[in-house]
Amino acid sequence: MTQPRHFMSTAKRAITSPVIVQLAFVLVMAVTGSSLSHAEIVNDATANGIYNGDPVVSNTARVEVEVAPAAPALIVTKVATPDSNLAAGTVVTYTYTVENSGNQVLTNINLNDAHSGSGPAPVPGNETLTTDAGTLADSTDITANDGQWSTLAPGDVITLTATYTITQNDVDTQQ
Repeated sequence: MTQPRHFMSTAKRAITSPVIVQLAFVLVMAVTGSSLSHAEIVNDATANGIYNGDPVVSNTARVEVEVAPAAPALIVTKVATPDSNLAAGTVVTYTYTVENSGNQVLTNINLNDAHSGSGPAPVPGNETLTTDAGTLADSTDITANDGQWSTLAPGDVITLTATYTITQNDVDTQQ
């Protein structure tokens, strides 16, 4: 239970009736890219009000929060189907996942696939957002099916596909 406090006016008159002042504040602060260059954010909060025409000022409450340094990162996985005993003419479908495993929004995500086959290299495309973690719809693709993803937020995952047709030369040289 809050104990009553007696306040003195600027004229030094005692306030004889108990006065209970209860203030609650919530501070929401957006952390921007420029804020992330600092190791911590220091936030000082004070409250003030008026009682009987006189100002009432609180103490200063300080909170320091540590900010993680920028750590952009991507994880790529690739699966081939089918993946063994392939004859000439077999179409292999590659499925790629690209996850933003860092803590920064990434832009212009491209995926390249180099291989040792004798035919044209697979060209990843048909990109779709398969995991939308965190804030919904914060990852976007401005141009669909161009093999590039426009904006990928932390924790989000895109999937791309490509195909490669096994050539007779691949079979003959066991590529």
